[in-house]
Amino acid sequence: GEGGETGGLKSIGALVAHTANCTNITIDAQCRHFATGGYDGTVCIWDAHNLACLRPACTTLEEGVGCLSFSHDGSFLAATAEPEGRTQSSKKTIDISSVATGETVLEMEVRASAKKIAWHPSLPLLAFGGEAVSVQDDRARYGETPKKEVPVTIVQLKTS
Repeated sequence: GEGGETGGLKSIGALVAHTANCTNITIDAQCRHFATGGYDGTVCIWDAHNLACLRPACTTLEEGVGCLSFSHDGSFLAATAEPEGRTQSSKKTIDISSVATGETVLEMEVRASAKKIAWHPSLPLLAFGGEAVSVQDDRARYGETPKKEVPVTIVQLKTS
């Protein structure tokens, strides 16, 4: 329809957030903040009420943003780099930043590129799943294709 309305939705504005495609948007459980990530490799934390960019975050990412997730209490934001098109020398990390400052509190190296991340709804636990990785077993010795596994990992963020 006219005036930015589509069905039961009404457009209230558009934000300029990135210099390349926006790949991710996530909102914290308290609805105070939302975060956007883009192919330009930047993450921005926004005020959800004023629709204003507050600060950059997750600045250790070297490539386009693959996934974003707020912690259960909205204190932390986790981000991964987009695994598609990565080079072998690309870092495989998850950046966990403080929402209050935007500063990285932990840059966690992972075995395989993390494609999806999600925080537990009430605890400081972060789960992530990645790309398939080769497992060393007897298959290679016999000329067979090495076994592949797709690990899902859960870690606890120690906040004290």
